[in-house]
Amino acid sequence: MSHVSFHLKSAAFAVFCIVVLIVLVWVNAARAQSEIISVTTTTSITTSVNPVAPDSVVTLTARVEADHGGVPGGSIDFFDESTMVWLGRAEVASPSITVANLSPGAHPIRAHYSGATAFLPFIAMPSSSAILIQHVRTVPRLELSTSYNPSTPGEPLTLVARVSAGLPKPTGTVTFRDGERILAAGIRLGHDGRAAFITSALSGGMHLLSAEYEGDLAFAKVIATVRQDVGEGPVESFKVGRVQD
Repeated sequence: MSHVSFHLKSAAFAVFCIVVLIVLVWVNAARAQSEIISVTTTTSITTSVNPVAPDSVVTLTARVEADHGGVPGGSIDFFDESTMVWLGRAEVASPSITVANLSPGAHPIRAHYSGATAFLPFIAMPSSSAILIQHVRTVPRLELSTSYNPSTPGEPLTLVARVSAGLPKPTGTVTFRDGERILAAGIRLGHDGRAAFITSALSGGMHLLSAEYEGDLAFAKVIATVRQDVGEGPVESFKVGRVQD
């Protein structure tokens, strides 16, 4: 009987040891699960074109980084903070959206990363980008006029381009052409939105004169044309055009 009792005690002790081992493994596993790794993130935003022409499509791209590299997942929302309009959503794996039909003007755009909790014990905290100013150009009004029409060969002719729009005032330069031939390039707009050029180099006949406003950060390129009739008359020697004072 003592021999049997010894074996029973040994078996009970073995079972006890196994139970203790299982409990220790379970506790360690639970403790490991409870040790959540939380990392901060940084979000940035870029644009494919800035400024962008009216009615064009622009691609907005966000980049989300953690303390120790990239983040495994989560979504990114894009907002136009000038109108509080939600522009779209993208996943971290493909963090770009395309936006069309932005109204003319300056648009402060921000990307917001929502964070990630689906990869426990790893948690990525939310973050927002700095504001990106997306400029959408306005189409201004451009008028081209000449001092005389018709004119005669060799007669000094003044070409005046006037760019008008609301505030801010258009800035930049104008290029004048006779057909495909450049008469003057880089003529800067004055405070009144005008650029002028004088030439006496037009030969007799009909000329298609054009003025091309090159645009600036706020305003788009635009072209205006006028047909200039240069009647027959005495042709003087070629005279180089000059910028009007």
